[in-house]
Amino acid sequence: MKPEAFIFDIGNVLLRFDYNRAFRAVQAAGGPAPDRAAIEALGHRYERGGIESGAFLEQLGTITHHALPDADLARAWQDIFEPIPAVWDVVEKLHGRYPLYLLSNTNALQHDHIVERYPILGKFSDGVYSYQAGCMKPEPEIFTRAIAQFGVSPEKTVYVDDVTVHIEAGRRAGLHAVQYDLATHGEFLAALQQLGVTGV
Repeated sequence: MKPEAFIFDIGNVLLRFDYNRAFRAVQAAGGPAPDRAAIEALGHRYERGGIESGAFLEQLGTITHHALPDADLARAWQDIFEPIPAVWDVVEKLHGRYPLYLLSNTNALQHDHIVERYPILGKFSDGVYSYQAGCMKPEPEIFTRAIAQFGVSPEKTVYVDDVTVHIEAGRRAGLHAVQYDLATHGEFLAALQQLGVTGV
């Protein structure tokens, strides 16, 4: 299979994320340790698009027992990312040679933040995001939507993700899925080279 397009996940592929940074930022303002299970459940609803940003921040403030201004609470929720330069380098080398797309479980606040802050996302011509799609990986619907929206042939499209169940779902959708792990970045490059992708 000679690739004709690439679809990349964002979290722990293009950008590392660590929700502990958000928890620490909230706790630094005083108050008890946050109920992480409740925050994760709320965050899941938010990523599915089941709640708007204003209501999310209000409920997040209630769960964390804080009366922080929305802007401060939003900043804590957003500022959890850092680049993965090794993958950025791959994207730079693929850009202009292949169509590049994004497929991510994310939410409105974090998506807006990373698009503004990290220029590498400008290398991608389109994206499907869970909060807009109303469904999430590994559900088959989001893969079907991405394939249709991007207009790609799945059997000729490389899908890169770090999560095993997402990789398996991508393969069921017909994509050529390659799992990414920063600790084995060389294996990722070798997998691309075996597909005939040069210069990476």
